[in-house]
Formats: sequence, C-alpha cells, structure tokens
Amino acid sequence: MLSWAGRVARKVWETIWSLEGFYALFLFAATLKRQPLFSSIPIDLTVVGAAVLLVGFSVRVARGAVKVSMPGLEAIGVSGLLTAYLLLSTIWAPLPNTAKMVGTVLVWASFVVGVLLFSTDPLAIRRFSNVMALFGLYAVFVVIKGASLGASYALKTAYLQQAGSYLTLGSVLAFATLVCAHRFFRGERLIGMPSFVYLAPFGATLVALALNNSRQSLIGGLLGLAILVAVHRPRLRFGRLSLSPAWIQALIGIVILSPLLAQRMDSVDFRAVERLQTLLSGAEGRANVSANERVRHWGQVMAHWDRHPMEGHGIGAYGAQLSLSGQVNDHPHNIWMELLYEGGLIAVTLAGAILILLLRGLSLAALFSVESTYLTAILVSFAVAASVSGSYGDTRGNMMAVSLLTLPILSRRTIRTPQHALTVPVSG
Repeated sequence: MLSWAGRVARKVWETIWSLEGFYALFLFAATLKRQPLFSSIPIDLTVVGAAVLLVGFSVRVARGAVKVSMPGLEAIGVSGLLTAYLLLSTIWAPLPNTAKMVGTVLVWASFVVGVLLFSTDPLAIRRFSNVMALFGLYAVFVVIKGASLGASYALKTAYLQQAGSYLTLGSVLAFATLVCAHRFFRGERLIGMPSFVYLAPFGATLVALALNNSRQSLIGGLLGLAILVAVHRPRLRFGRLSLSPAWIQALIGIVILSPLLAQRMDSVDFRAVERLQTLLSGAEGRANVSANERVRHWGQVMAHWDRHPMEGHGIGAYGAQLSLSGQVNDHPHNIWMELLYEGGLIAVTLAGAILILLLRGLSLAALFSVESTYLTAILVSFAVAASVSGSYGDTRGNMMAVSLLTLPILSRRTIRTPQHALTVPVSG
C-alpha cells in the first residue's frame, strides 16, 4: 500500500513539476493566485509560468531537442505577424490601452507555446491533460464551496471571482470533464484501478460545471461530450452486468439534455443551468439581460466596423468608442467580432490563415478518430466559449485549444498509451 501511494505521489509530483504544468499555470493562474496560499507570493503566477517556460524551451533549443515541422513554423510565423499588427494598431487607436496590449501578447504566446509543446513531444498532451485534471479537481472544490455559501447570488459570485474568475474555472472544468470521459470510454485504467473509476472525477467535474456561473463553459462542455459519445460508442461493464453502447449513449444523452428538460431546480442551485433555463424560457432575469447585451454588442460591431474596414479602429478601440458598460476594456464577447472591429479585415484574414494552415490536409477521419476525437471535443468546447464571452486579449485557453490541432497534423499518427500505464486522476 505504501509502495502504491509512493508511486502515485511521485507521479503527481512529476506531472506538476513539468513544462506542461507551468504551461497550465501560465494559462489558468487565475484559478490559484487569489487563494491565501498563493496570494502572498510577491510575483504573479502567470509571470512564474512564463519565466519557467522560457528557460525550459531555451534549454531544449540549446540541446537541439525542439524541432518544429514546416506547418507548425508557418502557423507560428503568421501568429507573430498578427501580434505585431495588433500592437502596431495602437498608433491609430483612440486611446492607449496597455492592458489590452499585454493581453494580446499573452494570448498569442499561449498559442506558440502550445505548438512548441504538443508538436515536438508526443507525450506532452498526456502530461498536460494530467495537470488539467488536477486543476479540474481543484476547481470542483472551489465551485462546490462557493455553492455551499447560501442562497445569495452576489455572495457566491463574489467568492468565485475571488477564487479566480468563474469563466476560468469553467474552462478548466470543461477540459477535465472531456478528458475524464475520453479515458473512461477508452477503457484506460486509473492508477491501477478499473476504468469505471474515471466516472468519479467525470461526475464531479460535470456537476461543478452546472454549479458554476458560466453558461458558455457548460454548453461547450456538453457539446464536446456529445461529440465524444457519438464517436466512441462506449460500453460499460460492472462484473457480469454490461450496458451496451446504445444504453450508454442514451444515459449520457439524458445528462446532456437535462438542462433543457428540467423545469424547476429549487432544491439545488445549479447556477449555470438556471441561467440557461432563463435564457431559453424567454423570462426576464439576469440571464436574458446578459444575452440581450451580447446581441447589442454584436449589432454595434456590425453597424460600425466598416468605418475602417481594412485596418480596423485599433486595439482597445471597442471599449473606448462603443462600450456598453463605460469600461475601456469592454469587448463584444466574441473574439472574431472583436478582431473585426479593432484589427479590421487584415487581422481577421491573418487569424483565419492560422486556422487554414492548421487544418490544411487534415481529414475528418483525423478529427473524429476514436483516439484523438477528444482533442476535437476540447477545441469545440473552447471555441463555443470564446464566441460568446471573453476578449482575444484574455482567451489564452482558446488559443491553447487551437494549438492542439498540431497533434494530428504534424505527427500524422495517433498517440497511443498502454491502458495499464499509471496515470493521475483524469488525463488526455
């Protein structure tokens, strides 16, 4: 028993103390840095993650261990052009916006680091998924603690914001949920135990998604889960009891549709589900105020972007010119519309070129194979969230998800890990 616990502890430590661990810290430091244990650290955790990544990659380059293929280099090059252009657009922006400039550099740096990690090391996604699983379990603790504070919406929201924006928590939970489901469907063992043990972290992260405030993470996560179920056709066995793929798909389908089917949930405060129900019902409430405001944001972009259609209005211009909240960092809650207004058709074209480069020659079979469809599910989940919330200056998780496309493109092979391999709770 002590030997088993020691191996698990060593595996967890090796997972956290890795480049992938610091990459996760760089992306999702907001889940930790406001907690008492970390808030006393004088250096921002995002900076810590970035510094370790820079040193780590420098060592790899010096050793000749980093070899990125031509498609990856092309995508990195175009992202560099886009970053440079957005920074250049501050020249004609109505107001200087340093925070937006820094955020823009960070979000595209997250893409470059993802390409360097995932396309040069075939086991990087496995280690990164392990780290994100641990982040997910921590997020479960934070969300459930927030949900237990009582009936006050303001109190719970304030706690989640203090713990690290509920949007960030939702992104982490969606990732962990999808990886858990993938490993369970694949029949992988969890630290020596049967694959159905993955149902525990899967259920915990899925419940936390519903308890969290973020609708976009819930919708994106459930859509990604639907993709996984459709591709895997999983079978569940408990001794002599065996549930066929059809039964498993039906059961998980009910889970996916439950937010739409439930009429009242007075006994449990499933905040994201409640907000989604309010939105679908058409009733007045916070959810519809938020949704209507997004529609107004998008309408403003479409009405005014053509004043400077090619070059855009400059980075940070939306908050300065069309803000509905009066905040200079306001944004239209859609990264493509934000790029269109602030960077114009030039920025949108460059961003589209990155996707074209990554998708070039990639078949549907690669996107929806049993082995790698969880990557597609993660990408879809983050893409949904980035289309209805957040700014391109702070959607680092979305660009991390885009960088996952380099796995099937650059390697042209599926990463297979033996099912008996020792893993920490949930991974990819």
